[in-house]
Amino acid sequence: MRQRIGKMLFILFTSGIAVGILAAFFLRGYFLDEFDTMQEGLLKSLDEKLYSRVGLFMFLFWQRIKQTFFFLFMLMTGIGLPFLYTMTVFAGTAGGCYLFACCCRYGISGTIVFLAGFLPQGICYFLLLCLLIKQGLGNRGGARKAGTAMGNNGKMEGSAKRKMRCGGKKSFFAGGLIRILLGTMLLLLGCFVETCFNPPLLQWILHLAG
Repeated sequence: MRQRIGKMLFILFTSGIAVGILAAFFLRGYFLDEFDTMQEGLLKSLDEKLYSRVGLFMFLFWQRIKQTFFFLFMLMTGIGLPFLYTMTVFAGTAGGCYLFACCCRYGISGTIVFLAGFLPQGICYFLLLCLLIKQGLGNRGGARKAGTAMGNNGKMEGSAKRKMRCGGKKSFFAGGLIRILLGTMLLLLGCFVETCFNPPLLQWILHLAG
């Protein structure tokens, strides 16, 4: 099941990148103008330090935590898998458009500019995303397994039921607590890296590529 979902996500993401590149190619006048405006504002902000690191961290943390809870909530609903597939295609398409614009403006160095926009904080967010997918889709899978374990008549012996209830509660709370702590650490680390390490790295790469 996990391998099938992973393969599907990879196919959808790469397909989205291809669609994004094609869309940006046919609408390159619009995309390149928007890209130039965005890069000019970004460079001005980075060069003149028109941002507070504390303020940027708090803003990013608030935005990311809202996105995290929304993503987890959607994954735990009945449309969790279609939602995940749709967001994967959307992310790939947006990435393809950005990659095309970077390569048009900076040539082969555009790939480095493209990667600099997502690294190194993207590693933390990717691990957090994997954790959310496992938690959100895993809960539904666990419920189906529990239903199957009940048997055809939906009954269990008293001792087996008590063992399953006690063990299930302990494992549920222990696993849930570990995932919450790990997810919080990844979220904080991602916001910290995006605030303190990504801006100077991106600034250096943009000046080097330009």
